[in-house]
Amino acid sequence: MNPILFRYLCCTGLLMAALGLFAPSNFAQTYEASSAQRDDLGARMAFDGKPTTRWSARFKEKSGWIQVTFDEPREFSSVTIYSGTTDLKGAPKGFQILAGKPGSLKTLKKIKTNDRDSRLVKFRKTKARCWRLKIDTLINEKWSPTIAELTWSGPNSAGTKDKTESTAGAPIKASDPGIAGRGPERVLDGDPKTNFEAAKKGKVWLERRFDRPQTFDALELNVHARAGFGVAKNIRLKARVGRRWKKLLSLDDVYRNHVRLRFKSTKAEVWRLEIEEVVNDRGSVRLSQFDLSQLGENEFPAEAAPEVDPEDVNQAIERGAAWLTSKRRKDGNWPTKHSKEYPMGVMSLCGLALKKSGLTRDDPLMLDLAARLKKMESQKVYSVALQVLFLRALSAKRYNDRVEKLADWLIEAQGPDGLWAYPTGRTDLSNAQYALLALKAAKELGIKIPNRVFKKSLDWMLRGPQKGGGFNYVPHGKAARDPATGSMTAAGLACIDICLKALGPNRGREQSAKKVVSAAFDWLDERFVVEMNPGSHQSHYYYLYGIERIGAFYLRKMIGGKPWYPLGAEHLLAWQRSEGSWHGSIEDTCFALLFLNRSSLTK
Repeated sequence: MNPILFRYLCCTGLLMAALGLFAPSNFAQTYEASSAQRDDLGARMAFDGKPTTRWSARFKEKSGWIQVTFDEPREFSSVTIYSGTTDLKGAPKGFQILAGKPGSLKTLKKIKTNDRDSRLVKFRKTKARCWRLKIDTLINEKWSPTIAELTWSGPNSAGTKDKTESTAGAPIKASDPGIAGRGPERVLDGDPKTNFEAAKKGKVWLERRFDRPQTFDALELNVHARAGFGVAKNIRLKARVGRRWKKLLSLDDVYRNHVRLRFKSTKAEVWRLEIEEVVNDRGSVRLSQFDLSQLGENEFPAEAAPEVDPEDVNQAIERGAAWLTSKRRKDGNWPTKHSKEYPMGVMSLCGLALKKSGLTRDDPLMLDLAARLKKMESQKVYSVALQVLFLRALSAKRYNDRVEKLADWLIEAQGPDGLWAYPTGRTDLSNAQYALLALKAAKELGIKIPNRVFKKSLDWMLRGPQKGGGFNYVPHGKAARDPATGSMTAAGLACIDICLKALGPNRGREQSAKKVVSAAFDWLDERFVVEMNPGSHQSHYYYLYGIERIGAFYLRKMIGGKPWYPLGAEHLLAWQRSEGSWHGSIEDTCFALLFLNRSSLTK
């Protein structure tokens, strides 16, 4: 990692990337983070809007500190530290809380071992002008210190509390993309009486109080983040009518960044949103919108359809492909955690993404990849399948002998239930999807694939979905441990289409498949979002590539009543880093490029 680059995640989950040189400090190098919305706002402005907040980090030693100096002494007794990172990258493991006069600080609390992304630390009540969080060690030492939110709290800083119900814990400070570091009491409604509390067991509630009773019948929530970070999964809306709390609505397994709900018209002064669980439990709640309204007989206003400039998409593809090319190692592979176990798969996936992004089949990189892959032994279903897809994208003739051998290997690896494993262990729908995609590509090249292969797979697909119509990862797994997800439902739909087209017209099969396909699309339509994989906070961009695939296979422009490609492209353009990657991930960047290129529509 370049020492002048620093990953910084703001409270709403937006990734911060650009770092610049800051004022002198007691460290040899001092840097400031920048905001995705305002490049001139560094960390010293991000947390409290004052230039007296200082950020310093010594990157070689993976340590750093954030310090704020007030004009007058301030009294605090706790601090909430939130990193807002993926897989605890950059989150502090060992750290200290210091306070005192500028230039003369004393340690109030020392934490040696921390294993959480969000941590409330209490210390003795202290009054001081200068307050500092000093980071000694990190949970993931490969990353630089990352702090998205730092909230100092005192005995009277939580605002008014509802005396009828216990609210253990300290207030959590939420933020808005445009006003980083301010609590939801300011961000969401501008009213300091709005409380945001976190109980000790993780239950969170957001409460709004009005000067007089208000009548509402609609709720709108929004979180601007990716992969389920901070998204409320299980929510309850209550209003205090008289002395009692009245539950107005309850919703579980939301998996949506943006929620609009109607409830029975109710009049009350105090309204509370309870959040019992978030989609990605490594992140705290990150509401950027909590609106109550009265619609009556009206509907929610229609959301404007996204407009994506094709030129912006082309530029994003060029930048992504350039970054991906630049990351290739001298040994021909790319630096990912999967390169050692799946060298063939990583090389093939990257090659496929680059070919779809404009590299010609005679480009030296393409020729070198094809030559290296030819020498590798077939061992993994994903790897073999991806190599077939890559070679098919390179040429319709040149590599047919190689593709035929790979296809034969996949046929032999098919399990008795019609699916594929790694190839050892239990079979799963994800391996099956890529195996069938490869066999489809081989069949398009004129290579003979026995009908029994597609028939066995189709037979499972027609009995494989869960009760609600969605598909899960492991055949007949327990729904609680292996729920239906958007990525696997898209995989099931893709597999059904591949098998039906390979087997040819058959009224019985087509009628049976029609019911399963309809139920699967109903499941997906109800839950469709682009910000995360519905039903899971994992495999986000893998899911988007699956959406692109079924959009192409089934000739659908809309999913869930929404234009899936403009929405997905808008999301990907917003989350692309300045250097061209998506989150610095080889795999995410490949899937993003495959989506933007509409790769399932092109050869």
